[in-house]
Amino acid sequence: MSTENASTGWVGTRVYEGDRTVRRLGELGLELGLLRAAVVDGDEGRAACGPFHPIQSAGQRMWSETTAGLRQRCMSRSREWKLDRTNNLETVVNTRLRVAIAVMGGDEFTGHRGAKLPRVRRKRGPATHARVRQNRDWMPRLFEMPGDGDEDLDLSSLPVWLLLVRATDEELYVELSLPTEVNASGYVTGWGERILLPKIPTTGGVTPIEEGDDDTGFAVVAK
Repeated sequence: MSTENASTGWVGTRVYEGDRTVRRLGELGLELGLLRAAVVDGDEGRAACGPFHPIQSAGQRMWSETTAGLRQRCMSRSREWKLDRTNNLETVVNTRLRVAIAVMGGDEFTGHRGAKLPRVRRKRGPATHARVRQNRDWMPRLFEMPGDGDEDLDLSSLPVWLLLVRATDEELYVELSLPTEVNASGYVTGWGERILLPKIPTTGGVTPIEEGDDDTGFAVVAK
């Protein structure tokens, strides 16, 4: 459950699991299968990297193929979905539902209820920081009626959700979450909502990448 404080805005985190995940995704114009398929696209891209590839390749491929798979699936189902890369933040956005989604790597608390909230695995730049600050302004209005799909809508003004993915050598941990806080070190650490997806088996047969070697935030770690 989440709580609200009149002086500081929204605090706490709404967490969705099971049937509640399916319902909340539907409100955002998404389906569980669509997100899972996009993440599998990324995992297959990562698995295609061999021992002769640079060590960063697996993480880069996982991020780029997940992003591409997400965009392709969203945009093929509705014209309301559009591609946006304002300020080099790669997203797919829904102009009617006022949703923007970016793909990022998450830490060991991603995709499940752990002892701590998850955070992104890499420090983020000014574009992400600005969007996270905007999210706090949107929080009280997230459950209002959608907009009208205005073609002149400033896409960079939309709330940005993060499709967080953590890959181990056996499973993928995934959640779609709304960031609301960036700490002093530049990591996204606070969340207004967390929509947890079921774990996904990895494509398999991939040697894990050492933590810290991949600046995309998609290093694969041994369990």
